[in-house]
Amino acid sequence: SGAEERGLPRLRTETSLSAAAGAFALTGSLILLLFLVSQPIVYSQFGVTLREGINDLRTDRLNEQDLTLLTRGYYENLTRVNRFNSQLWELYNKQPNNGPLSENTKAQPKKDMPAEQPDDGSLLEDMKPSRPTGDFLIKELRPSIAIVVKGKQFHTNRWGMRDKDYEMKPPPGTCRIALLGTSSEMGSGVADDETWETILEDRLNRENDRKRISQYEILNFSVGGHSLLERLKLLETKVLSFDPDIVFYVAHTSDQVMALHHLAKAVTRETEIPYDYLRQVVHEAGIEGERNIAVASRGLQPYGNDIMSWTYRRTVELCHQHAIVPVFIFLPNFPGSHGKELPAHLHLAKEAGFLIVDPSDIYGNEDKASLQISEWDGHPNAVAHKLIADRLYKELKSNPALLQKLK
Repeated sequence: SGAEERGLPRLRTETSLSAAAGAFALTGSLILLLFLVSQPIVYSQFGVTLREGINDLRTDRLNEQDLTLLTRGYYENLTRVNRFNSQLWELYNKQPNNGPLSENTKAQPKKDMPAEQPDDGSLLEDMKPSRPTGDFLIKELRPSIAIVVKGKQFHTNRWGMRDKDYEMKPPPGTCRIALLGTSSEMGSGVADDETWETILEDRLNRENDRKRISQYEILNFSVGGHSLLERLKLLETKVLSFDPDIVFYVAHTSDQVMALHHLAKAVTRETEIPYDYLRQVVHEAGIEGERNIAVASRGLQPYGNDIMSWTYRRTVELCHQHAIVPVFIFLPNFPGSHGKELPAHLHLAKEAGFLIVDPSDIYGNEDKASLQISEWDGHPNAVAHKLIADRLYKELKSNPALLQKLK
């Protein structure tokens, strides 16, 4: 018994040495393999798919999930992103003030419109383009503001849209389009007249023969950080009041992730969830009363496609009820992103009854770095917005059904 006890430490030491030797050999083999396949003369002999995978290993860049987390952190100040990805942490810390506003953000009175807040710069809240709603929508753009965001003028109209000051009801002969999107469509990081919706609207009117339509209006209801669930709520509570003929529903790869995060946040903050279906999902996921957002998000993971499908079907149903043409536009999250697009988006949207526009290859072989706001901010810059507007104009003109009026 004593000998066995004395022999136990030796056995553990030998086992540990053996395991360490094995791990060292495995690590050395992997390093050698990576070195070999990283050499162009070697990896060029493989097929295209494998070459692309090897190139991803050799290139230091963020994937789609990382960029989604960066976007979320951009709006929510997730200061612990370093726990997930060191490169993500590095980029996050390059953001001025680690937030959506540039350091030189300053509230300015908007001409001919009363400022919602005093222009004394005394409160950070006065400088934010959005305000909390206290409900499932979480936030909305402030009406009638003129501020500087990321060094660019940022104006909103009396309705809280980053857009011209339209009347609530469209003039006779107008084809009115409601744009539902997130920060990219809102134009984060570009000037008012550089957003793709403004460029597209101007071109539609400039090249309009006016035989059927006297003018086109694109009303930009996009809000930074809104997921597909907020877009649905916005459609129901605000967009329909403006009597649109068409809805441009812009989707991104990150939509499902952002929607699950939004629903988990509603659960943990005890925000009222206004939809029976979503309340049922929360019940089935077993997260009612949960206060840990990570736990709530994990519980919702199996329901991602179902939630996305339900949201699409509800959106199309509302459009059909009001004689509105629902158009689904699928755009990459960021010019610099390289993640594979999720096929569920397009499949579920088509199944729900959307008319589909898929310019997901829009950036092609363009230099991605030259198409985004900055190294740390992957939102499309003015050049990218122009590319999007030009591509969408061609798509709309090649398919008249996308611009039809049903009423």
